[in-house]
Order: sequence, then C-alpha cells, then structure tokens
Amino acid sequence: MQIKYNRKKKQIHNDLTPMIDIIFQLILFFMAASTLAKTQSIKVKLPETTTSISTSTENKMIHITIDEDGSIYLDDDLISIIQLKEGKVFDNYVRDSNGEMMAVNLEAHQNVDYGTVITVMDALRKNGYTNINLRTELNTAK
Repeated sequence: MQIKYNRKKKQIHNDLTPMIDIIFQLILFFMAASTLAKTQSIKVKLPETTTSISTSTENKMIHITIDEDGSIYLDDDLISIIQLKEGKVFDNYVRDSNGEMMAVNLEAHQNVDYGTVITVMDALRKNGYTNINLRTELNTAK
C-alpha cells in the first residue's frame, strides 16, 4: 500500500536585489574614479632620450607645459612668465597632504628655446618648488 504525502515542493526564489546593489556601487565607483583622473590636454612633442626613468604621475603634482610657441600652461590654463615669477598662480598648489611642497612635472616641446625652460625652472625654484621633473619621451630604437 502506498502512502501519499501532501508535501509541497519548496519553490526556489532568486532575489536579485543584492546583485543589483553591487553592480550599482561598481558603476558609481568607476564613474567617480574616471572623473578624478587628471589628463593633460596640452599636447607637445617631447625631446627623446634613451636613459629616461619613469616617475609616478600622481594627481597631486603641478603640471607645467611649454608649447612650441613658448606659451606656458599651468595645468590647462595659459599663464605668463610674470605670473609664474610672482607665484600667485600657485596659491592652490602650495603644499601636499604631508605639508611638503608639491612636485612639478615640467614638459616642454623639443623645439623650445633652452633659455625659456631655464627661466621657468628658475621661477619655480624662487617660489620654493625644488622637486622638478623634466618630462621626455623614451626612444627605444637603438
């Protein structure tokens, strides 16, 4: 004799809410991270060297660019050599989180006059910026 059981099968219920929450948090994280990344919009042809050493390009560095015409840019803003010498353009950049003077990435077009680069470096030193990185392109051809 067979005994019949009135068991109801458990229905499996897939709750997608936690997965949607995690995906939403990932989307927000990558959106925030991509907007915080700083890119240089002034393009210059850098001098080539065979002995370049890679340095970190942290966001907390001051970026100064000298284009082929000799125009000077602080980040993406055009400035004059007089403004650079006065140092007022550095008001937002004075110190990093450790209280030390921020590093400067200096990049100049390969055809820029040597005197212009030295003038900019001298203005930086007069304002207390002694950690100056000169950017070049690594020439891998031998």
